[in-house]
Amino acid sequence: MKLEEQLLGRLLQDDKVFFSTGDMINESFFTDPLDKDIFKFYKSQLLDGGGVDMMKISNLTYAPEDALLRIGDLISSVNYSLGIQSLLERVYTKIKIKKINRFREEVLTLNENDPDKILTYINEFVTKFDTSGVSTNKTMYENVDDVLKIIEFNKTNVGLTGIDTGFRKLNKITNGLQGGDLIIVAGETSQGKTSFALNIAQKASEEMPVFLVSCEMMPSQITARMLAYSSEINSNHLLTGRLNEEETKQVNYYSSSVASSQLIISGSDFNIDRIIANIRVLHATKGIKMAILDYLQLINTTERTSQEQKIAGITRRLKNLAKELNIPIMLLSQLNRNKDNPFPKLSRLRDSGQIEEAADIVIFVYRPEYYGIEEFSDGSNTLGRAQIIIAKGRNTGIGTFYVNFNKALTKFTDEEEYSY
Repeated sequence: MKLEEQLLGRLLQDDKVFFSTGDMINESFFTDPLDKDIFKFYKSQLLDGGGVDMMKISNLTYAPEDALLRIGDLISSVNYSLGIQSLLERVYTKIKIKKINRFREEVLTLNENDPDKILTYINEFVTKFDTSGVSTNKTMYENVDDVLKIIEFNKTNVGLTGIDTGFRKLNKITNGLQGGDLIIVAGETSQGKTSFALNIAQKASEEMPVFLVSCEMMPSQITARMLAYSSEINSNHLLTGRLNEEETKQVNYYSSSVASSQLIISGSDFNIDRIIANIRVLHATKGIKMAILDYLQLINTTERTSQEQKIAGITRRLKNLAKELNIPIMLLSQLNRNKDNPFPKLSRLRDSGQIEEAADIVIFVYRPEYYGIEEFSDGSNTLGRAQIIIAKGRNTGIGTFYVNFNKALTKFTDEEEYSY
C-alpha cells in the first residue's frame, strides 16, 4: 500500500491516531478523490464530537457503495509491523517535501527584478511552515516530569544551564541566558548598552554560533571593538591605523582568536520581516544559539500603525520567535531621557509599555559618571564603574551589581576575578 493509504487505514482503524497528527494532515495529502472524500467526512465526524460511523461516512461521499468497500479494504490492508510514530514521521517528511517543491515552483514564477517581493514571500513561507507535525500539548504528569528533570540537572551539574554571559553575577541571577527568553538591554544614549551586549556576544560566540544584527554599526566597526576587547587597544586607533610596532604585533596576535569567533554579523537588514527570516534560516543552517538585535527603535516594519503599536508588535513577534526556536533573543532598547533623574526605570522604556510585558528579563546599563555624578546611591565611587540592574526577571527575580567600565575600550568587566 502507498504511504497515504497506510495512514488512512490507520486513521479509520484508530481515531486516536488522528488527534496525534496536529494540523499537518488534510484532504490535500491524499491523491485518490474517494480517499479525499472519506477523510473529509471522517474528520468532520470526529471534530463534531461523534464516534466514527463507517456507514455514515460512506453515505456522505460521492460514491457510497465504492466508499464502503474502499474503507473495508483500507482497514484490512494495514501493515501493523510499521510503528505509528515511524509512519507519522514518514508522512510528515513527505508533506514537507511537497510543500518545499511547491514553494520552489512558485518562487520561479516571481519577478526576479522585485527582490523585496521575493524576500517577503520567502519570509511568509518560513513563518507559516510547520516543521513539527505533532501537538505540543502535554499532560501535567509530563510537565511535572520535565521540571523534575531540570531540578535534577541543576543539582548534578556545576555548570550553567544557559549561555555564559561572561559576567559572574549576571550568570548567578539567570543561571545563564535561557532558551525561549526575550532579554531587553536598555539605557539612555552613551550608557554602553551596545558594548555590554557585544561583551556578552563575544563570550558566547567562543562556544556557539551567535547572530548579531546591528542597525547602527558596520561589521568592520563591531569587529574592531572585539579586537580592542581582546588586545586592549583602543578601537579608534585600530580603525585609523594609529598603532606603533608593538601594538601592531599585539593586534595580530589576538586577531586569530577573534577570527575564530562564531559570531555572525548583519549590518544591513533593518526590517523585522527580514530579520526574523534571517534568524530562522541561520537557526536551521548554522545552528545559532542566540540572537542579538541593536536596537529596537531602529527596526523597521511595513505596518501602518503608530510607533507604539509597531514597537509592541516587534517585541511580541520576537518573544514568540525566541520561544519557538528555544533560543534567547537579546533586544537593545532606548530609554526616554530624564534630565532631573537619569536613574533607569521600567516606565521609561521608549515608545511602548508593552516592551516590559513581552520581556522575560529587563537589564538596565547605568553609568552615573557620564552625568557627572560621583557616587552611587550606596556612596561608592562611580569612576570607571557601571551599575547593571535586572529590573525584571520573570523566572529569575531582580537584582543589581557593579562592573568595571573601560571607556577607551568601551569594555565592561567583572570587578574582581572569579572562577566557576
